[in-house]
Amino acid sequence: MMSAITDTALEVLKKRYFLKGETEWSDVARRVAETFGKGLKERNGIYHMLTYMNALPNSPVLMNAGTGIKAYSACYVLPLEDSIESIFKYYSDAGLISKSGGGVGANFSPIRASGLRVNSTDGVASGPISFMAGQNALTDVIKQGGKRRGANMGILDCDHPDIMEFVKAKDAKGVLENFNLSVRVTDEFMDRVTSKDLTGVDDNPVRVWEEIIKRAWSSAEPGVLFGDTIEKGNLIPHLGKLNATNPCGEQPLLDYESCTLGSINLSNHVGSDTPVNYDKLRETTETMVLLLNRVLDKSEMPIPECQDAMELTRKIGVGIMGLHDMLIQLGLPYDSKAGRKVAGEVMGFIAQVCHEKSRDT
Repeated sequence: MMSAITDTALEVLKKRYFLKGETEWSDVARRVAETFGKGLKERNGIYHMLTYMNALPNSPVLMNAGTGIKAYSACYVLPLEDSIESIFKYYSDAGLISKSGGGVGANFSPIRASGLRVNSTDGVASGPISFMAGQNALTDVIKQGGKRRGANMGILDCDHPDIMEFVKAKDAKGVLENFNLSVRVTDEFMDRVTSKDLTGVDDNPVRVWEEIIKRAWSSAEPGVLFGDTIEKGNLIPHLGKLNATNPCGEQPLLDYESCTLGSINLSNHVGSDTPVNYDKLRETTETMVLLLNRVLDKSEMPIPECQDAMELTRKIGVGIMGLHDMLIQLGLPYDSKAGRKVAGEVMGFIAQVCHEKSRDT
């Protein structure tokens, strides 16, 4: 049975995803399937998955399939160096990505602290937050092709001299509204926090941590990225470090890498005889991996560096949605041992299938 679409959802679809002449969700599903499927079997599989909302790809795939825009990734990471040339290249690259519908993450830590001397001009540096404000203003102007609000991730390392200013950046309303903020912490930083090491008053990790925690309650920003833990999961460390993530923080990427994402709707995979219909979940997962790889085959990135990085590593991201709905259907509390057990088993299964299918696709 096809998932019902509410009137509100239909209005959102019309504004963001429907192209001229499209009036139903099935029209979008057909357009995506015909754009990326190779042969009738693939097209039918993709169409069925999307029509019944068993899984969905990220917004740029739905928006841009079948159009002249062939940038389908949702996530990009751009590098920054402590020079005006690098900063303005970041502005230019981020603008092109935002125009195509993608979000941009960057680590601003290489930019020198505010107040430090600039040798080339004999002036004073304005610091990383000032340059984030510049990108925030540009994002307001571009509006991601007019279809959705722009998205940026601003990251600063915990040992940067401007870290306290960064942590407090959103205390005032209307500041950096097009940014999510995250502090990138190290294992050493967390060891000092837990040991209550009070060495050094002004840059003490305990004080920084306390200010982060205060804002977790007041505004939920900045978030925290555990940099050393993220790096342990870097499958290609010989190509670089994972210094930044996409705007929502779920996907660490190397410089210039992008990621095309998809989410599996777990609420559509509850079994009739068993808690989870693993046969259906396998089929959906394999179809999503296939779709995302077909998307990469046809992707034309907004800037050449991202095209080169995509062709080198071909990263995709398969996640989930509807976990809470699935647990409600199963009669399991969200925060329970049984609920966590099912969630772990399901995600482990999806990861295994993704790895297997990726090797064959």
